[in-house]
Amino acid sequence: MHGGRLWRWQPLVAATYLAAGAPVLSARAGDNYPPEIFAAVAKGQLDFLEQHFAEPRSAEQLHFLAQAAANRAKNAEIAAERAALLDRASGYYERCIAILASTVATRTPTADVELAGIHVEYGQLLLGRSAGPELDQLELSSGRQGDRGKLRPILDRAGAQFLAAAQLIEPLYRGLDQQEDDFLAAGIYDGVIELYNRTLFHRGWLSYYGALAAAADEPQRAEKLRAAEQLFRELLEAGRSGALRLGSRLGLAVALREQERYEEAQRLLEGVLENATDPALTAQTRCELARCCIQTGRFDEARAVLQPLLEGVSGSVTSGPAAVRFYANLAQVLEADSYLKEARALQFRADHQGASQAVRTRAQQAREAGLARFRLLAGRGGPWSAIVQSYLAANESAEPNPLGLLDLLLRARELVSKEQYAEAHRLLVDAAANLPLNKSPSQRSLQEQQLGAEILMELARCCYRLGELQDAADAFERLARSYRNHELAPQAAGLAAQLRAQIAQKTGKTEDYQLLARTLLDLLQSFPDHPERTEAAWLYPVALQAAGSYEQAEIEFAKLPADNPHYEEAQWRRLLCRLLALRGRYAPSEARGAEPGQLSATEYRQQASRLANELLDYGGKLRRQAASASEDTSATIRARAAQANLQAAELLADPGVEQYERALAVLDELEQQDTETAGSPEALGLRLRALCGLHRFDRIAPTLRRYLQAGRGAKTVEVLSLVASTLQEEVLHLAGHEQKEAAAQLAGQALEALSGLEELLAQAPATAPTTTAPLALARARMLLAAGQLESARTLADALCETDPQNGEYRLLRAQVLTSLAETQPSPEKLRAARAAWEQLLSQPDLRRRAPQRFWEARYQQLALLLREGRAREVDYAIGQELVWNEDLGGPPWREKLLELRRRAQEVLAQETVRPP
Repeated sequence: MHGGRLWRWQPLVAATYLAAGAPVLSARAGDNYPPEIFAAVAKGQLDFLEQHFAEPRSAEQLHFLAQAAANRAKNAEIAAERAALLDRASGYYERCIAILASTVATRTPTADVELAGIHVEYGQLLLGRSAGPELDQLELSSGRQGDRGKLRPILDRAGAQFLAAAQLIEPLYRGLDQQEDDFLAAGIYDGVIELYNRTLFHRGWLSYYGALAAAADEPQRAEKLRAAEQLFRELLEAGRSGALRLGSRLGLAVALREQERYEEAQRLLEGVLENATDPALTAQTRCELARCCIQTGRFDEARAVLQPLLEGVSGSVTSGPAAVRFYANLAQVLEADSYLKEARALQFRADHQGASQAVRTRAQQAREAGLARFRLLAGRGGPWSAIVQSYLAANESAEPNPLGLLDLLLRARELVSKEQYAEAHRLLVDAAANLPLNKSPSQRSLQEQQLGAEILMELARCCYRLGELQDAADAFERLARSYRNHELAPQAAGLAAQLRAQIAQKTGKTEDYQLLARTLLDLLQSFPDHPERTEAAWLYPVALQAAGSYEQAEIEFAKLPADNPHYEEAQWRRLLCRLLALRGRYAPSEARGAEPGQLSATEYRQQASRLANELLDYGGKLRRQAASASEDTSATIRARAAQANLQAAELLADPGVEQYERALAVLDELEQQDTETAGSPEALGLRLRALCGLHRFDRIAPTLRRYLQAGRGAKTVEVLSLVASTLQEEVLHLAGHEQKEAAAQLAGQALEALSGLEELLAQAPATAPTTTAPLALARARMLLAAGQLESARTLADALCETDPQNGEYRLLRAQVLTSLAETQPSPEKLRAARAAWEQLLSQPDLRRRAPQRFWEARYQQLALLLREGRAREVDYAIGQELVWNEDLGGPPWREKLLELRRRAQEVLAQETVRPP
């Protein structure tokens, strides 16, 4: 039984399945369907439900049918019938998913949770039932039996479901902090977390199964094992507890074991065994731990681990929970196999190391014990005969012939000398696959040690020549780990680290830096006298930093001794890592501090302030050192001191800290100490951020000009966007308070920032489609505020042409036309402006959706009517509005409209009354 079946197959019915984070679709249907429908689903009464639900069927009904077919398949005795039912269940699931997915344009978070849950449920069906028999065969036979050709497509289908679930649920999970209230109100908050974790969990096991389904020498086996390791580690880092955490630790352990990382795997398995309370989990863990012991030659320990499963067993276990039965049977297979493997190890020792007759006797006794147990297993008939034959065939073959391996190595070296690397690689892969790595180092002969190390060294070099750097690094690392006491091991460890560094620098991927850090740590722990130890001690925290493990990197940088040539840079990086770790522990939201290790706003502000002080102190210390250093060294030290000041200023200006005055003071001091750095895009960008935060509009303009002249920095787009947004907000505020001159002056500054942004976008057209329209809208608004009306009109017309229904564009155009009618009055301009406002008013339900916009449009329309001499219409229209809307939209529109009516009535009172 494989890992995903720790929670053995149970009836799929909404009432119970929801507890495991399954979709809420059927649960929601409880109000629409009678109880007998749910009972039929649980009992697998598929025919009844198919008659009850007529076509066309809804997604809910298809979900019911899929669950019923799956539950009926569970109890099917005949394999063909079971397969047919599983196919029917798959068909219903796919139809249900297709219907739900077709509504993607109108999807909500709740709908995404529903659909993700059904993807997970379908994936579990494929993994637990469709793939189950083949996975069982692989597990019982230790990979020697099972139809891999049949298994792989099923695993691919299950993987597609879990991946689809992940694509739906991960964005919701990442947005929990921002949408917590909405998710709680919708009743999906816990469901999002549960589905996210279960998706990771199933994907981890799926990757592990994919590795089992791959041949030992297939590259994808190693890739899938690494993927499984990464997924389980991610889940464990999330801090989940209970069965999911134990199942994840078990998954991580077996993935590590298959990568021959036995010590770490054993520690994890022992921890799971100590904490497990579920009988199935306990049974599986014992079997996996026993396998780990067998592979490392600890046969007595393996049998001791299996003993609780073997006690009282005299034949095939047929009672108890299904998973426990499976692992009790597997324990008998592993016990028998352990005796045969022990016999082979003892016999090899006797043949090659001149052991005593007692060792030969023990080998014979172990062999007889194993064969006796396998004979009992074979006597059960059915599939047991084939399983036993596969184990006997593997153990009856002689120990890998050292002369045969030597022959492969020599032939490979000859091919390498002829530069036939591909053929040499094939031979070396075959040789490496037959190395007795399941033996502990103490059990290997000197000849085995020498030959194994040379084969792996030659394989690594051959991979390197073929450009397969990852495989080369793996082979070097395998040599360093498996043959640690060999003279080639230190060299292999150093070469593995060099290749890992080369790969990581090329790809920049976090996982490659994680591999580099692991390789360097192995070198440091395993080879205390390694000639490259000093450099490795420096590169190890550098790799951790690049991998995003900032807290651990800070610890390791602090360990670097003062005589290390990189000591001073390590102190700088230590502060940077603390800064990055601090930012990583703060996520602005209403629920700050809710997650383990997450800082509240107050804690973040306090710690950020302390760290800024440390950075400033460090910068001061460096400047004092620079005063007495040589000219070349002094320049480097001063540059680092300036960077410390910049980082301190940036931290003080961070969201959540917002100590803008202190940030400006730091930058002012930097201006006195290092004018070049103070005039850099980074420093000027920080100054602009602080000035925007303080609303120092008088100082923004000159600083902005310096910034635009300084050239492009890493955050130029971000800085210019902030400046433009801040200025635009103030311009609109001033304009709203009738301070038109001040607004026009500030709008000119905003236009400078917008021009800088537009120039940057012109240099990077790939980003333009998502930003040009908002920029054009902002520019048009600023042109309007600055009084550049013709330019504003041209831009507003262009925007309306691109999207005639856009309300923001319509509003802007109406405002521009109204300003033109005020500065250049004419009947045509008045009518054009009024038509623009009336077009806005024609939008359906505008009064309810956007009341402020409605009353602005209504006021402007009536004001223009009055200017056209239609006072009576204005008086009547406002009177009618008062009948139905006495508040007239509230302030300021009520006062404006009443004043407009008063002016209309004055005009009417002055008109000459004509005789009838």
